[in-house]
Amino acid sequence: MASILRRLVTTIRPRQLALAIAVSVLLINVWTISRSPRFKRYASRASEKSFLEDELAALREVFDFLEHPTAHCANLTRLGGRQYPEGGHDGDKMACLDRPLTLGQPGCLVYSIGINNEWSFDRAAAALGCEVHSFDPSMKDQAEGRFEPGITFHRIGIGRNNHTSVDGWSILVLDHLMASLGHRRRTIQYLKADAEGGEMDMLIDQLVDLKSMYRMFVLDRVEQLGLELHMRLLPEREAAFYREVRAVFRQLRRLGFDVVHSEPNQIVPERYRFPGVDRPVSLLYEVLLVRRRRAAPHFDANVHYPCGSKERCDLIDGVKKSVRAVVPGT
Repeated sequence: MASILRRLVTTIRPRQLALAIAVSVLLINVWTISRSPRFKRYASRASEKSFLEDELAALREVFDFLEHPTAHCANLTRLGGRQYPEGGHDGDKMACLDRPLTLGQPGCLVYSIGINNEWSFDRAAAALGCEVHSFDPSMKDQAEGRFEPGITFHRIGIGRNNHTSVDGWSILVLDHLMASLGHRRRTIQYLKADAEGGEMDMLIDQLVDLKSMYRMFVLDRVEQLGLELHMRLLPEREAAFYREVRAVFRQLRRLGFDVVHSEPNQIVPERYRFPGVDRPVSLLYEVLLVRRRRAAPHFDANVHYPCGSKERCDLIDGVKKSVRAVVPGT
């Protein structure tokens, strides 16, 4: 082998050897730059001129929402997570301990959706004295029930509708998830969701989709939302998705939520150029939303009441019950 290498080296001309070294250095530099957050890939294969103005406006509004906090928290803290040797941290969520928010107060309730065997956030929330419910349908080897003091595990996922996935996972909408645990009337002090896109499905269901009167709007019972939000490449194919995300963000503001903290996920360094957006952006954001304002007048969560409104339906149901009590069989 040594003789073959010596023969190979002696047959390569100095100019060829220098060229090979230069090409190798260039390839290493390209790979290094491609891993840097400064490297800007293009998110779309289509030209900006092929997009409708409303589609460009939706992209701008979505990324402006994600990157521009609208409120301040004096007592911002990081719950859980781990630091990686190569830099960055993951698994954590920011939380606001300002008053009158009640995270850390007696009786506080925390939902942690998406675990993947990373329990540091759940343990940090339990250490605050909160009742923590952890959800992940993919953890088949984890027994349901009490995991540690203050933490209860459920093999259930969150989604846009109730169904069983192709993997056999049980998926519920948020209000049915709360109802299954007897929490429908309780306040959730902190709802963490890192469900590989399930968190956006949950928000679209609660805030945008038309719902029957047998559903219940429950996001107004949540004080803080700690979300890992996943955006999508190829916006020319995902125009409907970005319109829905824009509608979700507008609804969150109407409901009284403000972005207190936002940062790109530190484990995913890539940045992309989106049509209509004047800067490179991430596909994965860690966002903390806090609700300290009342909902806007006439806020509508798109619950469909066949009799016009929830109050009118409740009144009609009350009358019908009264009539049945007096005239059986009606």
